Amino acid sequence: MSVTDVDLSWDEEERILGDLTDNSKNPRKISKAAFEKLVDLIKKNGYHQRITINRDNMIIGGHQRKKALLEAGWSKKSIIKVLVPCRYLTEEEIDSLTISDNGNFGEYDLDMLANEYDMGKLLDWGVPAFLYDVVNDISESKESKKREPKQQTCPECGHQFI
Repeated sequence: MSVTDVDLSWDEEERILGDLTDNSKNPRKISKAAFEKLVDLIKKNGYHQRITINRDNMIIGGHQRKKALLEAGWSKKSIIKVLVPCRYLTEEEIDSLTISDNGNFGEYDLDMLANEYDMGKLLDWGVPAFLYDVVNDISESKESKKREPKQQTCPECGHQFI
């Protein structure tokens, strides 16, 4: 029986923040502004999205969260909860998870964002700027349609009125 014959499952365990090591093949980066938002969100909401690691403490997903935790005031000696696989991962599994964990398979419902959320808060909450612009356009378009009176035509005589 090989290692990969064992079904993969994940457990939440405690680790010392400073013991978590970066994956040298991590392709993700973050702008200074986005990093500052991440730090602010962690300060406001706490640490709730778990960092994913291999059994040797190498980070698979959550490099920026680790840095943000330290910036937000956690110490390298802080004990945090992380997600750990039930067995060591193969290099291919690590690569696959490194990419897929950071991919966004879902998508935002732009109409819902435009109609149900405060536009001023979306950027602060992490909605990407390009989506914010699209949602803002949808929201403004709906507002202008509400304000523009629609011209009606009488089906009997053809008279047009507002």
